[in-house]
Amino acid sequence: MRAGSGEIGMLESIGYKELMGGLAVAIMVAAYGVQLWKTYEGKSEPHPIAWAGFALLTGVGFLVQIQKEAGAGSWVMGATAIFCVLISGMAQYKRRWLLKEFGRWDWGALAAGIALFALYLGSKNFSWGPILSAALATSADLVLYVPIFTKAWTLPQMENRTSYALNSLKFIPSFFAMESYSWETCLYPAALVVMNAVVVIYLFWRRRCLAGQVKHEKCNLK
Repeated sequence: MRAGSGEIGMLESIGYKELMGGLAVAIMVAAYGVQLWKTYEGKSEPHPIAWAGFALLTGVGFLVQIQKEAGAGSWVMGATAIFCVLISGMAQYKRRWLLKEFGRWDWGALAAGIALFALYLGSKNFSWGPILSAALATSADLVLYVPIFTKAWTLPQMENRTSYALNSLKFIPSFFAMESYSWETCLYPAALVVMNAVVVIYLFWRRRCLAGQVKHEKCNLK
């Protein structure tokens, strides 16, 4: 028996959303795969406690999306949380960080992650729980970009623009993959699309500024 046009359309829609969800995950793997490999090679030394905090924050975003039935649109958030855990573990394995080496931003990331994870578990059955968790997780993640901008002011070459660009791009197909659109499912990824794009622009601008200063100093020495 032939399927009706409505059923065919539904199957095509599901296939498309899964394709977009898979594309989002593929972009994420490209972005964080490079970070994981550089950590393994000892060319990058991410702080494991901070990345554990990022994993918890992203995990909260993923659980909220699952609860609000985002479907394949949630895949990239869940995969990102997993890769944050892998990077955290690899960083500790390669570098053997000591507790005294972590700064306030590292502990802040971990504390925020633990607190918001507990908040979500305790409030998920209330109507206001998911949106509050999504809003706070988004706010905490954005605040944790402060040390990135601070470091990039003096050492912009130490930050990877491609990685930030991919981390902005990865959420674009996830929006097309979502089964349900709401503040709970879209707030966190939308904020990260914007923030990572801002970081890319900031790094580009700051590198040009420093290059211009060096060129000006060389001209004055002649």
